[in-house]
Parts: sequence; C-alpha cells; structure tokens
Amino acid sequence: MAKIFKKADLVRWYDYYEDQIVRDAGLGIVVEAVPTEYEWPIYNVFKLKTGTTERFEAYQLDEINPPVPER
Repeated sequence: MAKIFKKADLVRWYDYYEDQIVRDAGLGIVVEAVPTEYEWPIYNVFKLKTGTTERFEAYQLDEINPPVPER
C-alpha cells in the first residue's frame, strides 16, 4: 500500500536515475496532493534545497516527522 501524505508534511525526497539509483535527495514540504486516475496521488513538494516545486510519487518520499497520535 502506498504512503499517504498530507499538505504541510515534512518529507525527504529522492530523485532517481532510470535504473533506480539515487541521483539527488533533500528535504521538502508537501504543498499539494494531485489526484490521478490511479489509486495513488502525485505530490507537489517544495524543495528546501533549491526553493522550487517538483512533482513526486509516494515511493520517492519518506516522512520525516510522523504524525502525532490523536488523543
């Protein structure tokens, strides 16, 4: 099952070469989850390293701060 991220989640993003070797990585903030015709969304992430926004799939992201459990 794919990971689900919400707006404002702090994430570590990974940029891969075609053969799935990591090319670049950094921290970012989820700006938007764009729905797709499949069951998982594409995430617009503001990259703190470059100050730009880029689209990532869930497998390219890891959550930095897990959500605090509701009381």
